[in-house]
Amino acid sequence: MGRVEAALDREIEGAASAAWAHLTDWQGFPVRAALPGLESSILVGEATAVPRTRLLRFAGGMSVSEELFHQDDASRRYYCRTLADGSMPWRGYLASLVIDESGQGRCMVRLRAWCDAVDPGATDQIRSFIETSWADGIVAGLERLLRAPT
Repeated sequence: MGRVEAALDREIEGAASAAWAHLTDWQGFPVRAALPGLESSILVGEATAVPRTRLLRFAGGMSVSEELFHQDDASRRYYCRTLADGSMPWRGYLASLVIDESGQGRCMVRLRAWCDAVDPGATDQIRSFIETSWADGIVAGLERLLRAPT
């Protein structure tokens, strides 16, 4: 297996507290953010419990079960992992997300992930897939939500 490390730092318009509120809505965020290809987001357990799990189903039959197992509201940091890698081209996915205030109504979204590629030759493709999914899904969706009228 090949080691994969992915990273994305993106400064966006919006308060860190508002971004954090969206991102910790473990079931609702993927739906409201209109993640590309998402068909459903199912919460397993209580909405504010730690740990909490969601099952995401995507077009084409792909699904992933993610567990948020650490959430620190004071530092705006969480850690999550996949519970079953299933048809994914990796094993042992672990990710962190941090939201930092950057001033003047902006915040910094910091994402990191580590996993093992099933095919050692696919590490660059997997890293690119993860980083693109974050940019086009999580960050772009968060930007849309933060710009929406309240």
